[in-house]
Amino acid sequence: MIENIKLFVADIDGTLCWKGEDLHPVTKQALEDLHTQGVKIGLASGRPLDYRTIDYMKNWKMSFDADFVIGMNGGDLYINGNEEIEHFYPLSKESIKEICTFLWDFDLNIIAYKNGYDHILTKRVDWFMEESIKRNKSHVEIVGIDEMAAQDTGKLEIHYNLDCEQEVLAAVAAHPSDKWICVKTFMGTIEFLDPRINKGFALKQYCDRVGISLDNVIAFGDMDNDIPLLETAGWAVVLKNGNEATKAVADDITEYDCDEGGVGHYLYDHYINR
Repeated sequence: MIENIKLFVADIDGTLCWKGEDLHPVTKQALEDLHTQGVKIGLASGRPLDYRTIDYMKNWKMSFDADFVIGMNGGDLYINGNEEIEHFYPLSKESIKEICTFLWDFDLNIIAYKNGYDHILTKRVDWFMEESIKRNKSHVEIVGIDEMAAQDTGKLEIHYNLDCEQEVLAAVAAHPSDKWICVKTFMGTIEFLDPRINKGFALKQYCDRVGISLDNVIAFGDMDNDIPLLETAGWAVVLKNGNEATKAVADDITEYDCDEGGVGHYLYDHYINR
């Protein structure tokens, strides 16, 4: 365990809380205590960055704003106090068209973010998109391959039923490329990114700018897209509900899951109350 934590960073969905839900009271108070101690607090999400993700701390009724927010699995970085969101290495139009072409005939949905959650391109409107429309007030446009690939984007998001997962993953494996990487971000969800992008990349960008050693960073996650974040941080903690690939790179695993406030309990048991 790190003796002197200077920076805390965590994935949101499945780590700090479940999608659209509030923080567990124990986790909320632990973050308040860390902030009081002068620890910088960051969020690292696969979501595109706009006011919805940046304002998560306000939505959770925290007394402070996040010092930084990582979005698009490392493709977006917001630093508190800056007016602009930085965007790194978007997925190219050519890559988007290639990926869509070999996946289009499967029974799945393909999503590209044209302008954050304000304008989403999608192959079809399914339950996931209906939830996004309801939760984010998104403008959703049903498009074909050419329209989907009309501009670069931070990531290409694929949603599929678990009963066809092996077929989808086999198709991905049959089309290797040095122009993209594919990561699993949730049950029935994979995402394609530029190979230079990951949450660890964005974490390093932030730490370099504020002069914090990665050795003084504690990171929490639960899924494959969190692995680079965990490997970059000085101490890596995976939630009890995390998948096996992510647990394999962890320095420690929480005793409690996301529902039970696993992040908060871990911070109190191993750092704050120590």
